[in-house]
Amino acid sequence: VDRKSLAAAPAPAGVTVEPHEGLTVGFPIPPDPNDYTYWDYPTATGATAAYVRTEQRAGRETYVYNMKAAGPLRDPTVVGDLPTALPKSVLLAFAPSLPPDQQAQLKQFESMLPDQLPLSYSAEGENTFWVDIATGYVVDVARKQKVDVSMAVGPIVVPLASVFSLDLRFAPETVQSITDDASEAASGLTLISLVIPLLLVVLAIVLVLLPVFLARRRRRRAPGRQEGPQ
Repeated sequence: VDRKSLAAAPAPAGVTVEPHEGLTVGFPIPPDPNDYTYWDYPTATGATAAYVRTEQRAGRETYVYNMKAAGPLRDPTVVGDLPTALPKSVLLAFAPSLPPDQQAQLKQFESMLPDQLPLSYSAEGENTFWVDIATGYVVDVARKQKVDVSMAVGPIVVPLASVFSLDLRFAPETVQSITDDASEAASGLTLISLVIPLLLVVLAIVLVLLPVFLARRRRRRAPGRQEGPQ
């Protein structure tokens, strides 16, 4: 990623990285009150982190962004641990719990079903970020994520279950700790971006004027020239 914008950047020579689009680990320093593309790992797509408002969070001014993403589950670290098929016998045992119309359709296609029925997974998530406007620190997060499994039976798709569900928020202590860090970082940024450059400008002016001041001072102290005897 680019060190300042945190957007996708070319990988160094000889380094293999996972392709991605947009932001992945945080927001730029400083962020802007506009929409960003943010990489959604479960669906492996670039989703829109939409700017929605500006508000105080634990004493810090923050931009609030909301991101929603939905689609087939593509995260290889998750997909690799999930079963890829369901035995036909398990489905038939599960049939009485289906709605009547799906039971009828299942009965119609029962003889054509293979012994192993492929499963597909979908991911749906929503994230809200509170981002410090001075430092880009994510001072709070609200995240909801779920993964559902379904199966195609003939022309119909049968939703089976939710295999994963997450509802995550930062604890108040975590929010306070991050905002304290953001406040300290903001002071450092002010020192680097404003105070130090201002001091350098003042120093440059002093260095320019100092020779002039010293020259004028030497002229004032020089003794008057006296003429010799005739």
